[in-house]
Amino acid sequence: MASGAIVPKAKHKRREIGNKRLKPTTAAVRPIPLVMMKISLNSTSKLEVRNLKRKLTAELERVRTLINRLEPVPDKTREQW
Repeated sequence: MASGAIVPKAKHKRREIGNKRLKPTTAAVRPIPLVMMKISLNSTSKLEVRNLKRKLTAELERVRTLINRLEPVPDKTREQW
């Protein structure tokens, strides 16, 4: 250290933290905000309306697929008893 170089303290802290095992964290459960949009179809062209419809239909299909993957399948044998 004769050259006058100073080692920042943060460098040492990172090493100390890096050697410790961190506890797993879980994300806080927050409700998904409902976002509603109003689209005026009169002010858009027919092509834009068609493209918007395709986009929204594809997004709805992705949501339905995701819901089907996440929801448990009801056991039909238990319902018959």
